[in-house]
Amino acid sequence: MKLTVTVCNVCKALDRETENYEVKLPGRKVSMDLCAEHGAPLVEIVEKISPARSSASTTRRGRGRKVVSIDELESAKQAGNA
Repeated sequence: MKLTVTVCNVCKALDRETENYEVKLPGRKVSMDLCAEHGAPLVEIVEKISPARSSASTTRRGRGRKVVSIDELESAKQAGNA
């Protein structure tokens, strides 16, 4: 069984949902997972430059993650559901 946990690259909090952000600079591209608090400055910059036109336009790409506690995770493992 393989289990993957994605946490914010800044705060490493296990109880926060994350979004994946990509930033392209000349000669490099950075991909990072950030919680809403740490992703907000990037969203603010992009919104100032190019306001979203519809709900289909977004600067973030979510992965549809369900946030669970460590206790819930352990219970699922014991029950064979993880």
